[in-house]
Amino acid sequence: MGTVALRTETTIDEQKLIEEHEFPVKVKWIMCDKCTRAKTEYFEGILQLRGENKQVLEKAHEFVLQEITRANEKGVFVTKMEEVTNGIDYYVTKQQYLPIITNKLVEKFGATGKTHGELYTKNRQTSKDVYRVNASVRLPSYEINTIVEYEKKCTKLTSIGKQLQGINLKNGKRVTIDEKKHMIILATPETFKRVQVTKEYPDVEILHPETYQSTKVENPEIYQKGENKEVLVAIIDEKVWII
Repeated sequence: MGTVALRTETTIDEQKLIEEHEFPVKVKWIMCDKCTRAKTEYFEGILQLRGENKQVLEKAHEFVLQEITRANEKGVFVTKMEEVTNGIDYYVTKQQYLPIITNKLVEKFGATGKTHGELYTKNRQTSKDVYRVNASVRLPSYEINTIVEYEKKCTKLTSIGKQLQGINLKNGKRVTIDEKKHMIILATPETFKRVQVTKEYPDVEILHPETYQSTKVENPEIYQKGENKEVLVAIIDEKVWII
């Protein structure tokens, strides 16, 4: 409850008249139709996000929340989230957004996804079928910077969108990866260690993060001497690789 002041001025017979009045005012807040839905359990479709790698799933979850927050102004909200085995279900207020977020997950995480309609009910006024849309998205077990064995070579993944690309750790050359061929995960970014370079000549050596001994690296070709005395490494089959 508050007040509002009203001041009027008028001139009658060349005489100025001024009047001031105060009126009580009660402010009533209302929400637009789009925002109102965010406070209910209303939804038009479900994003079903699945992945066996917990780190990848967590990063994808954060990405989904960020993207939907950006889409709030367009009436897109998550009104409910449910954790399920190896995944999360997001109940979304606008079904037209589901193909959009699915494509973004495919581009950023190399996921596979598809959308499909599901009969929900009938419109009582028009007797037309009303559908809800579900989007099933499955995340891969790898992420950017994962080290894999591809064609018997250690390769660091640099792009995991619709096409897999990487860098040969031995010579630094770029390579396009065919997922149909056998690919083995050797190390994930969470296992990498930052270590001190102990020698640059005649061999590049680092302080081993487990044995604390000066140890040769398997790929000295990609080390740029004189730039930094610390490097990021991965331990694979007891061998040290600069990442």
